[in-house]
Amino acid sequence: MKLLLTASIVALATSAEGASLGLVASDPAPGVSSTLTLSVDIDADQVSCFSFSVEYDPALLQYLGASEGLLFDNSPEMTFFSDDLDGMGRPQPNDCLLGFQTTVTGPGTIAQLDFLVLDDSATTVTLRDPLLRDIDRLPIAGVEEVTVSINAVPTAAPFSFGPGRLSAHPNPSSSQVELVLSDGAPASSGRLRIFDISGRLVRELNWPAGAQRVGWDGRDHTGRPVANGVYHMRFESASRRVHTRIVRVR
Repeated sequence: MKLLLTASIVALATSAEGASLGLVASDPAPGVSSTLTLSVDIDADQVSCFSFSVEYDPALLQYLGASEGLLFDNSPEMTFFSDDLDGMGRPQPNDCLLGFQTTVTGPGTIAQLDFLVLDDSATTVTLRDPLLRDIDRLPIAGVEEVTVSINAVPTAAPFSFGPGRLSAHPNPSSSQVELVLSDGAPASSGRLRIFDISGRLVRELNWPAGAQRVGWDGRDHTGRPVANGVYHMRFESASRRVHTRIVRVR
């Protein structure tokens, strides 16, 4: 079994069985009073249940709650999701498919965690005591705790940041990907940087001034096709920084 979870500020821990755990931040630089959403995404098969405890600094972040991710929510099987407290008083989201040997297959989101930003200082969120179960409801051995850093520095106008302004088509994709800036072509040239799940830069493309669309052929800087998985795409120019994620399949 291969299990991958990802983060826009990438934090990754891999078990002996190849199960990797991480987080995806909706905005790595949220301002005070904004909502920060952390998604837990997987690229996996035969996952039946999960749970973990959420550790964070309550002086900097206020936990608003967790919700079931689309991968479980869209499953034809019934699920049992709850957002309880563990023995130390930490939030503990957990979810399980009901029925005999029922599972979900990624890629997809299994949970979302929402926080209110109380202070713009740098901070971290950690998933403690993660538990993932296979088709037989047995624990996947060796899944490690993971911490993601949030560089909570507010962005200043006119510098823009956020998902939804850069989109990828098609997504998922097995061929050419077209990246589109939905809020217009940049006045100055920029660059598109593509990172894998471990945070490694796999490709950097020039984005010409006046161009609203740029294509990526799914290859790394050596010309080889990238592996299946989730990739983080980030466009940067003198006045704009936007990002999105794509799923690459072959």
